Amino acid sequence: MRLESLTPRYVEAQHGTYLRRLEEAVKDPDNRNVAVTGRYGAGKSSVLDEFARKRGKKVLRLAISTLAPGEEGESTTNRIQKEIVKQLLYGASSKVGRNSRFNKIAVLSWRQAWLQSALVVVPLGVLAYLFGVLPHMKWPGSDAAVFWRVLVWLGATVLVTGLGSVVRMLTYDRFSVSDVSAGGAALTLTAAPKTFFDKYIDEIVHYFDHEAKDFVVFEDLDRFEDPYIFEALRELNVLLNNTPKRRRDPGATGSPQSEPLRFIYAVRDSVFSKIDASPANKGRETENSDPNGKAQDPDSTAKSEPHSTPGGARVSELDEAAAETQRANRTKFFDVVIPLVPFISHRNARDLLAGLLEERGVAGIERRLVNTVARHCTDMRLMRNMCNEYLIFSERLLQPVEPTKTAPDLDATHLFALVVYKNFHLEDFENITRRDSDLDRLYDLAQRLVRENIAGLHRRKRDLESEEQRVRTRDRDAERMGELLSDYAALLLKTNNPYGWTVLRFGVGSTFYSPKDLPTYEFWAAVAEARSFTIAVMNSETSNQHRNVATLDANWLTTFVPDALQAHRWTEFDEANAARPLADIEAEIDLLRRATFEDLVKASQFTLTPTDGEALRLLPRPKPEQPQTFAQLVAATLKSKLAAELVRRGYIDRNFSLYAAQFYGNFTGVDVANFMVQHVQPNVMSIDYDLSRHRVGDNEGAVANLLAEAQDAGEELLESVAAWNIDIVNHLLTTDRAAARVVAGQLIASWASEEPREFLSAYFTSERAEGEKLASLLAACRWRDVYTYLVSDDGVPTAARASLVNAAVGGFDTHATYELDDEVRAFFETHYRDMRWLCGEEPLGESDDVPGRTEGQSSERPLERIDTLLQRTKVLFAQLRPLRPDVRERAVAGDRYKLTAENLRTALGLSDDEGLPLEAVRGRRDVYKRCCQGLSSYLGAVKNDERTDYAVNTAETLVAVLEDLVADFEDGEVADPGSGEVAALLAHTAPTATLHQLQDAPDST
Repeated sequence: MRLESLTPRYVEAQHGTYLRRLEEAVKDPDNRNVAVTGRYGAGKSSVLDEFARKRGKKVLRLAISTLAPGEEGESTTNRIQKEIVKQLLYGASSKVGRNSRFNKIAVLSWRQAWLQSALVVVPLGVLAYLFGVLPHMKWPGSDAAVFWRVLVWLGATVLVTGLGSVVRMLTYDRFSVSDVSAGGAALTLTAAPKTFFDKYIDEIVHYFDHEAKDFVVFEDLDRFEDPYIFEALRELNVLLNNTPKRRRDPGATGSPQSEPLRFIYAVRDSVFSKIDASPANKGRETENSDPNGKAQDPDSTAKSEPHSTPGGARVSELDEAAAETQRANRTKFFDVVIPLVPFISHRNARDLLAGLLEERGVAGIERRLVNTVARHCTDMRLMRNMCNEYLIFSERLLQPVEPTKTAPDLDATHLFALVVYKNFHLEDFENITRRDSDLDRLYDLAQRLVRENIAGLHRRKRDLESEEQRVRTRDRDAERMGELLSDYAALLLKTNNPYGWTVLRFGVGSTFYSPKDLPTYEFWAAVAEARSFTIAVMNSETSNQHRNVATLDANWLTTFVPDALQAHRWTEFDEANAARPLADIEAEIDLLRRATFEDLVKASQFTLTPTDGEALRLLPRPKPEQPQTFAQLVAATLKSKLAAELVRRGYIDRNFSLYAAQFYGNFTGVDVANFMVQHVQPNVMSIDYDLSRHRVGDNEGAVANLLAEAQDAGEELLESVAAWNIDIVNHLLTTDRAAARVVAGQLIASWASEEPREFLSAYFTSERAEGEKLASLLAACRWRDVYTYLVSDDGVPTAARASLVNAAVGGFDTHATYELDDEVRAFFETHYRDMRWLCGEEPLGESDDVPGRTEGQSSERPLERIDTLLQRTKVLFAQLRPLRPDVRERAVAGDRYKLTAENLRTALGLSDDEGLPLEAVRGRRDVYKRCCQGLSSYLGAVKNDERTDYAVNTAETLVAVLEDLVADFEDGEVADPGSGEVAALLAHTAPTATLHQLQDAPDST
């Protein structure tokens, strides 16, 4: 399909009326200034083209497209006059221009130089012959033929003429006669001045006196918004029509009869809206002329302060009708005004644009897009140009020839939308290739909006899951807090019990609870509501009398058991109701990850609060720091309503950069292609970009295609922040551990910056992420802070901490140095039951199937690695029974457990019905030694154990224990047990173990 010319085209049906009116107007000799008015694209040039075609050389057309820079203070009117004079004089014929003081550049040919030289040489030779001053030639013989004499003189003449021609060519336009001195016969030649005379009326009169022009057509004068030029041209027309030659000599202009000179103007009516109606402005127009007649720019006076009329009224308060009447006086500039009725408007532009597309055989463009464009485009030439450009773009992008290929998911509708955007925003379209366009800025804002809203949703999710986790662990927490309170009450009973009663009760409000109720969440829920309770004693279980021993208020609770006051921890938990908001959050996250520009415009619940200077400048609002919806960001970023509407309706989407140039890559999906352009090439992180497309048949998934394309393009994707994407890391953790290790190394190396923290927080919170695999890999990569981060960072979901720390346990490297502080130890002691590497019924065995472990890692088996980790953290397990058998054995051997009756039975392999006297404990040396080193703890455990009557049952055991205590003290393994601990031991010794002879006791005691 051929491209349609954008030049004006005369159509009889549309322009015939105006042409006939114009021809009728110029027939009247009194109509010497005729205006053809109408908006841009109304058809003024089409009418004037046909008018000029019919009159041929009698029409002179002047179009002022630009103005040359003027002198300081020079008005726009004078600058326009300068351009008119230039076009007049430099368009004159050589006959007219010969007598002009404006010397045009002309090329002198050798033929002209020869003729000019001959015109000088030949007359001079003839004169010299007549006066007898020619040189006398001596001929070889007096009888030489006349023929040879004539031939020699002709040769001499030709030679002199040739030399004159050379001199003429060398000096042409190089010199001008500046000074002639007769007294000393001196002749001075100087360089001609290179000045440009802007305003010489005699030159203009000379031009029209000698050129056969009856009509002068002025175009494009209205683009400079200066109505005063028309007044100056009207005065010029009057002067030219009153020159003697045109007034007295009917044939001077070459016309068969006397014709006045007519000026015809193509102009917009709106240019005259600048004429001020105020009387004071008329005075200023007079004042704006300097003594040399140079008028100042009216625009400059318009910027001055408002003035008052003689009556005291301000100009801005003048009656608008009077102002409009003054503007209507534009008719004083013209003798006839021929208005052109607009044939295109926003109401019929749709049909015209659709017709242009249909004429060119363009199909596949949505009708709604045509309607959208037509509402903003009412210029026929622009419509034609858009259709022309679309034909070329579609030929190169929709039906390309190798090696170029069709851009992914590109169709006629999206391509036409981008062509429309190009025609309305030429410079911004060029900036797309440099990623510096408004659309690129909008893309960045969209990415920020998505990231910040997903981060906010992740925070909400972590809070909900944390709340859920707290409720789920309330029984365990109640048990732990009950033990603390029970120990405190027992101590209080020993030190502050004047009544001697031994039955404890805990009063919350009007209700009393027994010690058996302390490990229940019902008790702590009541405490949280009352915010205090009392400890009382009774003389028996059935007594109704009680005496208060102590009152524990909120300050005490906050200090010793702060979780007790968190009432929400103890409330009933409705799992169904808790699941609904989590499901809604996941749905919103999924929407944001896959959202197009159109989706974000519709999702007004998501906002972005700009903080950087560039974003703030984009938002011309009173308070741009307020949250902005994406629709508001679109309106603020894009420079036209059409561009904003194209985005809002989805015709320009986030893949716009793929459609702005030819596509050479392999088709790997629009998601991959756009990610390459927007993130891989500029090295920009996009955590949530959707690359979840899986493999279908022989077609690889999105991430596999991306990695292959990045490798072909020479992009170091794994070493860049662009790899910090949830789908990319998932793929690497599942399919390529070595590549995943590279990405993990980059995260660790860049930990000082904000981006790695942002990525890990989003990754560990995401439902679809392989969080445990990454946690294990980070530990295997010897990240020093992996455990402290997983345990304490707010970006890690509370509900997932235990599983993530468990995964990091599996990746522990004995040769690495990790930060293992008290917070990490406390977390292990509280959550070890949720770690599958530590707890379970089966032993770890010799398996080394650790996620993330690669060649070159520590060669120790999992049991050795875990034992080393537990040793470094100095964990004391509250219960040994949940541990795996081999882990439990290592914990017992390493004294990594609390001395409780349950743990002693577990360590000794005793049943729940068996007691824990030292006779049984001595059966295992490491457990016995642990009891000796923590004798007070052992005695406390035995005292509260219903199955154990005495710590020592025989005298032989008592003597052995005393000897071991003394030996351990002398070896420095234990501190001085002192008389208190020995006394406590003797107090828990059976009467049958009494030493009847003092010498039976060790000498050291």
